[in-house]
Amino acid sequence: MPMDRVTLRQTVRRILLDQAAPTSSRWSDDDLNRFLNEGLLEVSKAARRRKTTAIAFVAGESEKPLPADMLKIDGYPLWQTSGESGKKELQPGSDPYPVDDESTGTPEEYWLMSSSILVRPVPDAGGTLTLVYFYKFPELATDESVPEPAGVDGTLIAYALWQALDFDGNPVASVWEKKFAQQIVGWASAELRLYRRKPTQVNVIR
Repeated sequence: MPMDRVTLRQTVRRILLDQAAPTSSRWSDDDLNRFLNEGLLEVSKAARRRKTTAIAFVAGESEKPLPADMLKIDGYPLWQTSGESGKKELQPGSDPYPVDDESTGTPEEYWLMSSSILVRPVPDAGGTLTLVYFYKFPELATDESVPEPAGVDGTLIAYALWQALDFDGNPVASVWEKKFAQQIVGWASAELRLYRRKPTQVNVIR
């Protein structure tokens, strides 16, 4: 049965022989929560699960927020002008940033900013930008949170043990580092088996 965040934390403490109350423990709940979420991010990077999202633009709008769970874009975005059937593959911007380019028309290039995507020319008609991207699994935000994907509990525990012991310079940390590395290889192999699956479709961002 999948573990929630509090159970994961308790398991890590038990293996560490840390029986003190969390308030007087060598590793605080915040420390262990951080380690668990860092491990989950590493699993996301290895698993490389894909999503497809459609971002709606109106005429004159050239920049929109990126999906909050996006790790990395996969391939090139596709632009489709409203009312038209064809889709156009956008290319990465040829200049570092289109500071002075305010020309309008059908977008041809895109730029990934820190948390948004920008297209040029500025659309002279509404349209939809379709992205396929690798996504990160949701953080464990509360003690009731259960990690995705299924079967990740042991990997997160190994990562948290590695980090907790390494923080103290304990040589046993290397044992858990190796266990984590072995499991990450497994998640990367699983990604290869899932490669031909269709990406998850999510709602249009308006």
